[in-house]
Amino acid sequence: MRKFTFNEAGFQALQQELYQLNNDMLAAEAYQIKNAFAAWVLSKFELAQSQIDFLNKLNEAYVVFMAEQTSFAVGNRLPVSLAKEEAPANGDDQGKIVYTKSSLTASNAHPSGFAAGGELLFMISYTG
Repeated sequence: MRKFTFNEAGFQALQQELYQLNNDMLAAEAYQIKNAFAAWVLSKFELAQSQIDFLNKLNEAYVVFMAEQTSFAVGNRLPVSLAKEEAPANGDDQGKIVYTKSSLTASNAHPSGFAAGGELLFMISYTG
């Protein structure tokens, strides 16, 4: 699989490819997301060195949270999107904030069984 641009268009193009996979292959992708999130992101997106450095410095608890949410969304073919501000013109991205907004849901009822819904949004903004 090729690498995608780290923007909304890249997110959508990657999803289109992933969601065409058969269930077993998609489950393998979801497993990789959950268990090796940073490595999976690096394998799927074209990132600048500063973005790689930022990814590698994220708080581990937040990485686990993002991995769980993304794995669930991708594994269930739910929408994942990115709203990303442009970095400051001076190149100083020290005020970068990454946060998620999720409406992911799951239910299990007899006789219909498991159902997943909702969507996941990653937002990147800058302070100052």
